[in-house]
Order: sequence, then C-alpha cells, then structure tokens
Amino acid sequence: MVGTDIKIVEPAENHYEAYIKACEQMQAYLTDDTIDDVVGKRETAGFIFAQDKYQVSTQEEFKDKIVSFYKSKREMDVSANQQELSRENSPEFFYFITKGNEIIGSINARPMKMDKFDRENGVRSCEKWHGLSPETGVRVTTSTVILHQYKGKGYAGEAKRQLFDNLNKYGIREVVANAMADNERSNMAQKKLVNSYGGFSYVCSGIDNVTGKVVYANRYVVSTDTSGNSKNLYKDAEYVNIQKERVKAKIVAKSTDKGTDDTSTKIPEKLPYAMRAPYKAQTNSKANLRELRYFFNISSKKQR
Repeated sequence: MVGTDIKIVEPAENHYEAYIKACEQMQAYLTDDTIDDVVGKRETAGFIFAQDKYQVSTQEEFKDKIVSFYKSKREMDVSANQQELSRENSPEFFYFITKGNEIIGSINARPMKMDKFDRENGVRSCEKWHGLSPETGVRVTTSTVILHQYKGKGYAGEAKRQLFDNLNKYGIREVVANAMADNERSNMAQKKLVNSYGGFSYVCSGIDNVTGKVVYANRYVVSTDTSGNSKNLYKDAEYVNIQKERVKAKIVAKSTDKGTDDTSTKIPEKLPYAMRAPYKAQTNSKANLRELRYFFNISSKKQR
C-alpha cells in the first residue's frame, strides 16, 4: 500500500532538525548541475525549503518564522480582515509532509481571488472564505512540493488525500491547482485526482514578467470528497452543458462588443500571482492541453 507511513502534520518545534535537513536537501538538488530537471527545479524554487526568508539557524528562529507564523495563519480571524486579500494577510492551512521522522515536502491550501478564467469556467466561490473578496469570489488554491528523491512514489497523492479530508471537515468542498503546460508530472497527478475524486479543468494564461511572453497553465478544480461519491456531480450532462453554454455566451458577448479584434484571447493587466515570475517561457504542450474540458484562452490566430 502506497504511503502508509506518509503523514501531513502542522509545524511543531520538534520538527526543527528535520526541517534543516529538508532545506539542505532542497538546496543540494537545486544547485546540482548533474540533475537534468529544468521543470522540476523551476517549480520547486518558490517553495518554503528553498526561499531565503524561511531559512533558519536556531530553534528559536524556527519557532518564530515557521511554527508561530503558520499557527497564526491557521487561527486568523477572517471576519476582522479588512485588507485586500493577499498571501500575507490571508488564512492558510500549511502542513509538512513526513515519512517517519523525515520531512519530505509540504502542502498547503489558502484563499485567492478568483480571476476571469475561474468565473468564465463556472468555478464556485468558496463559501467559507467568500467574504474575503466578495466582489471577485474566492477560490481555494493548493500547492504541493516533494523533495526530489521522493518523487514518483505516490507520496504527493497520499498527502493530498489527507489534506482534502481535513479541508472537507472545514466545509471546503473544492480546491484549485495550477500545473504549467510543460510540467508532465504535475499534469498527470492532477488528472489522477480529477478521475479519483471528481472535478474538471481548463486553460489559463499570463505574461512572463522577464520575457514578456504568454505562458500557459492547466487549472484543475478537484472535489475534496475523497470517497469518490462526488464524481458524478461533475459528469452530470446538465451540469456540463450549463458550464459550456456559459463559456460560449461570454465569448460571443466579447466578440460582439469589440468587433473582430478577438478579445477572448487577450490577457488581463492584473494577473493571478501564480502566473507571474519565476515561471519561464516554455513550449505550449498540446498533449497536456488536449484533454481539458475548456479551451477558452486558446486561439489559432494567436498560435505561432
């Protein structure tokens, strides 16, 4: 059985030594030129084990920067938050992924403003956190990182199952995750979650801040009901048709309003954080995009 000793746990003071080791292993992986994993290194460089601001050298520093910090985010009073929703002032469920006494990764879930891609593809705003940004709606986004030597063993899938069970208890019924179009492993993992628990997917895009080029990602909406009983909710013919008609109506409306300048493929000035740097320009993988339900932002006129 895969992942029988895999656990997700809230950061605690006794994780200090294991955390230091995990950071060292991540840094060794990122700086090892003999490991040819461009996509993997790009994707993991933004996570806790690699970021300078989360590096610690003492037990007390670990307690302040990691343990107390994430405890405060778990217990954040959403009703008292009058600031614009951002990573810094939003609640967050953050866990270490452990295998025995080792920390082998991390997983989290947090609210983010919904963007045009979410709204045009029928994503439902999270009721628990909707008040954080009622004008846009709120999605719950998840991110997972596994240390290089533990990839490909099913550990991430087990960690996500445990996370989903926790979120479901808090009333969070759906989560959203991005997978860059050239990240084969991440796309395969997300498709497996959709097949196991129910969900759907669509294409989103943004501008690379360094190159100025458009980069594509697949966005997966997944049910947190790990029993699999919710899968049919996403396969119901009426549900699918309603969503398709909604997207078609949006595209027609934009074409009518703006003439023939193909506004459905234009990128908004304000992009979701996940679409900005450090993502680098990449080849648009048609194989990854082929099985998605919606192709709202893809246009033959814009392909080169």
